[in-house]
Amino acid sequence: MTIGLLQLKVHFPNPQSLKEKRSILKRLHAKFRREFNAALSEIGDMNLWQSSVLASVCVARERQEAEKQLHRIMNFFDQERQLEVIAQQTELL
Repeated sequence: MTIGLLQLKVHFPNPQSLKEKRSILKRLHAKFRREFNAALSEIGDMNLWQSSVLASVCVARERQEAEKQLHRIMNFFDQERQLEVIAQQTELL
């Protein structure tokens, strides 16, 4: 069994308030849940309206499956128009 962890530092160019940022994150979480069998949570920069630190965790039988899932998740965020990925970190346990 392998646990995959992806941490992302993201920038939101458009929100003018925390309320707008949270609205974007809420839609993003819903879209993420439809696409993946993985967890997603905001773990940092919660009170900053133009940035956030997000984490996603997945569990797989094989290391290659976890790597593939994390790659798909990263592509999901790269294609998202309402945010820009500034930094990423992956870990396989």
